[in-house]
Amino acid sequence: MRRNHYETAVIINAALDDEQIEAELVKISGIITDGGGVISETEKWGRKRLAYTINKNRIGYYVIYRFEAPVDLIAEFERLLKIDEAVVRFLTIRLEKEALEYFANRKTEAEAAELEAVEFEVVADDEADVIETEADEAEVEVEAEPVAVVEEPVAEPVVETPVIEAAEEVVAEKTDDTGEQSK
Repeated sequence: MRRNHYETAVIINAALDDEQIEAELVKISGIITDGGGVISETEKWGRKRLAYTINKNRIGYYVIYRFEAPVDLIAEFERLLKIDEAVVRFLTIRLEKEALEYFANRKTEAEAAELEAVEFEVVADDEADVIETEADEAEVEVEAEPVAVVEEPVAEPVVETPVIEAAEEVVAEKTDDTGEQSK
């Protein structure tokens, strides 16, 4: 019996409680595994706003399943999804070789990033411990001596008014002999 890799995107009615949604997810996973499929990845995107209203629903709970299954399972799987009232929409596609390579690379990159983050945490913890021990070793008790406070006289600010005087001179220059300002 021929087997292919598939990806199914399912939108579940978001009006259901979290427990009911989880029950639906388990039910869908059970359909795949009971039919001889092997689920490789499940992405739960959560509640998202739909682009348009579907069956009076504006919000849906998105889940993506990636799995390997026999070819004849897909027809039965889609029939059961059509019957299920909690499922708003679904789409199943067969994954090509390039898509499988992409998901495999993405998975290894995510694992490498996670491993690097864990190693960074360990190194950071080790460095913090080294810094603490160096600080403990370098700690020396120093007695504080009283410091005499000397008050110095503060100079008063000098207030100059050259701007005002300069403005008065400009006004005086613009005034002609009759006492009126020139334009």
